[in-house]
Amino acid sequence: MPMRTIRTLRSCLVFSGLLATSAAYAQTPPPAAAEPVPEPAKADAAPVAVPEAPPPAPPPPVENKPADSWFKRQPFQFTSNGWKLSVYGNIEFNVFHDSTRSYQEGPGNNLVARDGTYNATEGRTIITARNSRIGFRMEIPTTDGIKTTAMVEGDFPGNQPGNPPAGITEASYYTAGTFRMRYANVKLESDVVDVLAGQALNLFGQAPYFFPCTAFNLGIPNMVFSRTPQLRIMKTIKTDALNIDVGIAALRPPQRDSELPDGQGALRFSLNHWKGIQTPAYTFVTANPAAIGVSGVVRKYKVDPLAAAAPTLPSSAQSKATGWGVSVDAFLPVIPVKNSDDRANALSITGSFTTGKGIADLYGMNGGISVTNPSIPMVAAMAGPPAVPAVPAMPLVQDVDPGMAVYDAGGVLHVIPWQTFMVGFQYYLPPTGRLSISGNYSQGESKGTDNIVDVVSGVMGAAGKVYKKSQYFDANIFFDVTASVRVAGSFQRIKQTYGDDVTGLNNRGEFAVYFQF
Repeated sequence: MPMRTIRTLRSCLVFSGLLATSAAYAQTPPPAAAEPVPEPAKADAAPVAVPEAPPPAPPPPVENKPADSWFKRQPFQFTSNGWKLSVYGNIEFNVFHDSTRSYQEGPGNNLVARDGTYNATEGRTIITARNSRIGFRMEIPTTDGIKTTAMVEGDFPGNQPGNPPAGITEASYYTAGTFRMRYANVKLESDVVDVLAGQALNLFGQAPYFFPCTAFNLGIPNMVFSRTPQLRIMKTIKTDALNIDVGIAALRPPQRDSELPDGQGALRFSLNHWKGIQTPAYTFVTANPAAIGVSGVVRKYKVDPLAAAAPTLPSSAQSKATGWGVSVDAFLPVIPVKNSDDRANALSITGSFTTGKGIADLYGMNGGISVTNPSIPMVAAMAGPPAVPAVPAMPLVQDVDPGMAVYDAGGVLHVIPWQTFMVGFQYYLPPTGRLSISGNYSQGESKGTDNIVDVVSGVMGAAGKVYKKSQYFDANIFFDVTASVRVAGSFQRIKQTYGDDVTGLNNRGEFAVYFQF
């Protein structure tokens, strides 16, 4: 290659290298400017205050809340626009075995089979769920200082077309129970007085405050227990230590022809700091203060003896009588508690004493009276004006329920006396109170003037058709399987003494399962 060409090529390579070096220098960023070095602080300059970091917030306090009670059941409630609806009730399964063939689920007004009869030597077994019930309690927003609540409740042992074997089969009776009204009332509460209107328990006996604890479907024999329509006014005087409850009521009379409602009144003293566990019947355990109460009733009877001839007879032919009654009741915690969850080793007793005339319906008993009244002698014609024609002998009309006001053989109206007492205990065993036991004894007797035997002996031909004395005993054991499910076993004995001193005795064993909601 010529020398000139070589020198030209060498110059091109050098020039290319210089271009590449210049391009690389152009793409390299310039070095950062050096940060100025701060001057040292002067000796007399004040130090710069550096704020301290705030201390960390303490953890939220741990609330020392007690654990929910094992017995706690959440209420079944619905709310809307300030209205509250609570649904409650009891699904119940019962197995009864009786030593006699005397009655259905409960004795009611039935007689226990007399000793020596066939029915007294043969027993029966009943399995039923008819005692189940459901209720609704409603509460509306308070208006003008008045709290308004209402309740309606029913169950299934209603009025059937008849009892087996008369009028209805056993299958229909026990598997297709008739729904009936138990409660239907509205209550207005204010700072002045409380008013209740509708069907509720009687004020007489102050139910359910003094109810006993038993597996027997209330009321037990010789116990004040009944429901009826009424208008009641109540007032509670409250203090820290003592509450005083006062009430009066006008109730459906036992005889509509009397024209006057029943009058009842009650007074109760409660010691607020002395509480005991109480189960009224077999479910819904509560803690109630110790209390003593007294209540009374007065009522009128006006019975027409001759319905067919009544329009032609003077008013003096009507027979009138007055019924009355007094009840003294008590609930006493022997081993008191703090609240309804504090059940272990809790012991309480209940007691009641009543006396009166013409009040058998308030016990749900009538001595077994089921026979019509006798005939009265012929009524001679009476001179007018207006003239009253002769009236032949005819049966006395019974326009009043049996057992309260009864005519004797001479056509004189009597109100039948009864005197009763009842005592019971309930004990909740340690360590939890889920297991409990109870026992009750009651006795009722018709004695004194106008007693049932003296009145009906001539009427019915024999005193052996009514009982003059009733005695009842039970022993019960309960176990709470869950907060809503309870099982029970019970032994119950009923003894009746007839007017001719023959007795009737029935022993019952019961097993029950209850679901409370």
